[in-house]
Amino acid sequence: MKYCILISFAAVILFFSSCASNQYMLRNDAEIESLSVCVEYGPLVPELITQALETALDYAIIDFNSKPNRLFKANGCQDPDYNALNIFVEATTMVEQGQQILATVGNVVGLFILPYAMVAGGAEFFIFFWVNPQVRSYMHLSFSEDLRRYKEIYPLAHLTSGYLRSIEQQSKIHGRKFKPVFLQELNNIHNAYRKNLSRNGKRIASQ
Repeated sequence: MKYCILISFAAVILFFSSCASNQYMLRNDAEIESLSVCVEYGPLVPELITQALETALDYAIIDFNSKPNRLFKANGCQDPDYNALNIFVEATTMVEQGQQILATVGNVVGLFILPYAMVAGGAEFFIFFWVNPQVRSYMHLSFSEDLRRYKEIYPLAHLTSGYLRSIEQQSKIHGRKFKPVFLQELNNIHNAYRKNLSRNGKRIASQ
């Protein structure tokens, strides 16, 4: 009986990065009327990614504001120093043509040549592997002084597959898949705020 071992490079990292989200802490006396979402982009973020992430943020805010029994609403940047979530997108790396070629060569080896050679050589098991190069955006989130407990900075990495896609396609997919990621962050902030109010014995009134 032959046994098959399947390996996908970066697939495990991609899975956990997609599932991981931040758990937020707010100062005990924080009062959120309307959460202002302010975004700044570093020089290493391509314009196409900037546009795609901005669109994703807008749609995530719309979805959050349609949530029943929410305690506050979110909106675009009004004042980064008051009732604000500040996001700094440090850098985004795209999958360039050279990486596409190397990944394709690796996948030919991993999906065809290596397992065939192992079977032909009489091995009791054979290995498949494939390479999945990714578009990666690195950012950090922080609250304005009136909301943060200390000077916490919350890291966030957003990864999507860029294999066999043009730069334009990579940007669109990267942006589209960021919407649920950021919506989850808003929900986590909302949950942290709800816990704060309950812990302090304040009346919880939805908007």
